[in-house]
Amino acid sequence: MHACAVSLIKAGKAYVDSQSAEEMRANRGTLTEPGKDSPYRNRSIEENLDLFARMRAGEFAEGTHILRARIDMASPNINLRDPAIYRIRHASHHRTGDAWCIYPMYTFAHPIEDAIENITHSVSHWSSRISVRSTTGCWMRSPPRATSRARCRSRSSSPAST
Repeated sequence: MHACAVSLIKAGKAYVDSQSAEEMRANRGTLTEPGKDSPYRNRSIEENLDLFARMRAGEFAEGTHILRARIDMASPNINLRDPAIYRIRHASHHRTGDAWCIYPMYTFAHPIEDAIENITHSVSHWSSRISVRSTTGCWMRSPPRATSRARCRSRSSSPAST
C-alpha cells in the first residue's frame, strides 16, 4: 500500500498537502462550484517524497500534512477533487503496534486490495454509498485515465456516479 503511494508521488499523481482541515474544506468547492488548487499542489516530486518519508517517520503531528491524489479540483464529482489517500494518525494498531503512524484512506486502500486479491466484483449493502465513490476507485486503479467514464463502468458492476 505504502509502495503504491510512493509510486503515485513519483509519477506526479499525488502530493503532500499542508493545509488545515478547514482550509481544505473551504477550497474543496461545492456541488455547483469548482474547488481551488491547494497552494501545496505543485510541490516538486522530491519535496513530496521527502515530506511523505518524514510523515512515515513520525516527524509531524496529526493534521499537519496529508497525502492527496492529484486528480481535478474542478471535477463535477466532488469525490475526485484531490481526495486524501494517506493521513497521519499516531495510534497503536492492533496488529502492527506503533510501527506505522500513517494510514491509507479507504478509497485508496479498497481498490488496491481488490487488485491484489484479484477481486473483480463485490456485493455490499452499502452499494449506493460506495457507487458514488467508485470513480475514485477507478482512478486509483488507472490514474492516467481518471476521467474515462467508460473505463470505470467496464470495471464495476454498476455505473459510476458523477
